[in-house]
Amino acid sequence: MKNKVLIANRGEIALRGINACKELGLDYVAIYTQQDSESLHARTALEEDMPGRKRAWRVSKYDDPNEILEAADATGCNAIFFGYGMLSENWRVIRRLQKRSRPIIPIAPTWEYVRDLGSKVNTKKVARRLGIPTIPGSTSPVRDIIEAEEIVKRLVRKHGPDILIKASAGGGGRGLYELRNVDERSLDELALRFNEARSYARNHFHDDTLLIEHLFSDFNHIEVQIIGDRKGRIVNFGTRNCTIQSPQRQKRIELAPAFDTRIDYGFDPKKVMKEAIRHSMKMAYKLGYNSAGTWEWLVTKKGELYLLEVNTRIQVENDVSGRISSVKGRIGTNLIVEMIRTALGEELGYKQKHVSTGGRASIEFRILAEDVDKDFEQWAGTITRFDFPKHEWAAVYTHVPNDRPYKIITDYDPTLALVVIWGDSIDQAKERGKRFLDEVVIEGEGSKPLVTNLDYLKSRIPNLWEF
Repeated sequence: MKNKVLIANRGEIALRGINACKELGLDYVAIYTQQDSESLHARTALEEDMPGRKRAWRVSKYDDPNEILEAADATGCNAIFFGYGMLSENWRVIRRLQKRSRPIIPIAPTWEYVRDLGSKVNTKKVARRLGIPTIPGSTSPVRDIIEAEEIVKRLVRKHGPDILIKASAGGGGRGLYELRNVDERSLDELALRFNEARSYARNHFHDDTLLIEHLFSDFNHIEVQIIGDRKGRIVNFGTRNCTIQSPQRQKRIELAPAFDTRIDYGFDPKKVMKEAIRHSMKMAYKLGYNSAGTWEWLVTKKGELYLLEVNTRIQVENDVSGRISSVKGRIGTNLIVEMIRTALGEELGYKQKHVSTGGRASIEFRILAEDVDKDFEQWAGTITRFDFPKHEWAAVYTHVPNDRPYKIITDYDPTLALVVIWGDSIDQAKERGKRFLDEVVIEGEGSKPLVTNLDYLKSRIPNLWEF
């Protein structure tokens, strides 16, 4: 039977899923909501929809498993691409796909990996068994405030007064609660934050287990991109740096590689990146990981490396790694294509020795209509003009049309566009990034004047890759 993929997401990641299917010669169906019908992913599918070849399927919402399965069954799809967010890390849904009477292939790791690595508690246990460094703190689920108080006291005495309470499940910077300058003799605020964290985790992730850890204030957040196939082969596509984030811990700029080896960081950046890759691959091989995944790390000012979590899905910033990676001498790897084809049973067809970045560098800018001077407050209104320059060293991923006005839907991720810039060196990538952003034109109408983060993004370019 020829494979047919349901695109179970929206916006730019849905559009990239559609394009990946086209590149692989696969038929597809994209879901969309009435509210989202002007989004480019919906328009693309609707324009290609015709009798006998269904390409678009309307749903009431994107995260209802029953509606998604109904769409897959009605249109004859035998695989589902989840992308990121939505249902991409819901292991129960992925298990349901694999266990039902008409199985559907998830473009995702098998459900056990999504369940086990989706738990930060379990990930931490696995890492420690393998001798992989993890952040000082609890290693088992914390549900009791008395237990929490004892853990906090130990951490304050040994590591300092700053504490992080975080949900074991979930990701994307959500479910994190900071406690600073904690006095172990007075833990009144702990109970408040602990209960808030449990409530948030229960409501958003359906899992109220928590971790309590030491909070590092000055660090870099780096990642290792991994792809595994169903035959046991695993490769990595190097490192990324995603330290530049909003106060709400939402990423705004991502870089590859993670560090500039010309800079004196006070530690050996080559060694840190090599260790992050070694530990990530060790864990991936031990588990037999079989899809796209990201191992996320914290690096301190001293060059200490700690595992943060594992994301069992494709990342927003995957193309930062893909654009500068060569496989068997061919520069540019579409990691979404790799994820889809390996999930459908193909072998990777290459080994680690065939993958190289060759000294190249890339940057991803997340363009949003937001006021960075007001705590990154989202702007609401209609985009009336959205123009980007075209360059052979830049890619723009957006769901926003440039041929008609587009009302921003505030119910979803507010990102307007992802812009990926690449070059033969870090300096060239930075120069091109500045040039590109200078040429972007965005206009809009709303109850308040349009604000974007373009100036903020440009202001960060001179200091990219610095600690």
